[in-house]
Amino acid sequence: MEHQTTSRGTGIELEVPRQALSGMSHGIETLLTTKEASQVLKIHPKVLERMAKRGEVPALKVGKFWRYRATTLDAWISSKLQSKRQPCRIETQF
Repeated sequence: MEHQTTSRGTGIELEVPRQALSGMSHGIETLLTTKEASQVLKIHPKVLERMAKRGEVPALKVGKFWRYRATTLDAWISSKLQSKRQPCRIETQF
């Protein structure tokens, strides 16, 4: 699977499947599977599914499967980095 790196002004580079960023088909963004989203976030797929079930990460349930928008995950990461309640555990260079 081909990946593209994006930072979207967050200072963090995410490797997102190219189809997710360019996959706007008829105005609908291509959704990531749990496996793809977990690779982007670098966490185990089961951890991501538990977070989605608890409402801790933005996700959609389609049938019995969880799906994620790359742009929404990027915005979620940005909000977590700017939150006073969530300590930032990564070093960013501006």
